[in-house]
Amino acid sequence: MRLLLFSLLFSSFVHSQKFDGYVVTNANDTIRCKFFVRINSINENSIYPSSVCKKVKILTGKGEEITYKPLEIKSFYFIGPECDFKFVSLKEDKKQFYHEVTLGKINLYKIYFSSTGMEFSNGVILSNGKLHTIAGFGLRKKFGEFIKDYPELYNKWMNTDEYKLNQFTELVFLYNDHFKNKL
Repeated sequence: MRLLLFSLLFSSFVHSQKFDGYVVTNANDTIRCKFFVRINSINENSIYPSSVCKKVKILTGKGEEITYKPLEIKSFYFIGPECDFKFVSLKEDKKQFYHEVTLGKINLYKIYFSSTGMEFSNGVILSNGKLHTIAGFGLRKKFGEFIKDYPELYNKWMNTDEYKLNQFTELVFLYNDHFKNKL
């Protein structure tokens, strides 16, 4: 009962705001538009990226409202209140959009989900045509497998306290930077 009451009260504090951006269609056309993204009414800088993971609703310059699902577009980009977001469709999973974090030898994405009014995210690595969620138990070992060809970084990740579990995104940037000119 308390959870139901909390959910009802919380939902009254969430509404959508329009953010500038663009969509890239499967035909490589770019559509400048505004995106409807859920935000927290109390803190308008607090957006809910999970609200655009399964489908995205836009307002075109002509005043048309269009909803896209991952199969229907390649990517979209919008300017958020504190940072910008680029979401892409991946052929490996056409059920949701993935927030593109960085591309390189390791391609890192984030997926978002909400539970009891809170936003959460998991890292996802695309490697050899497979998506690997980097979260939960065994995260250190699972992520270590992706960076073992960079022994110094691998050793720091696996055998020291230099990097915490929540810093694997930082390690992806270091890893990709290391291999940037070696590909």
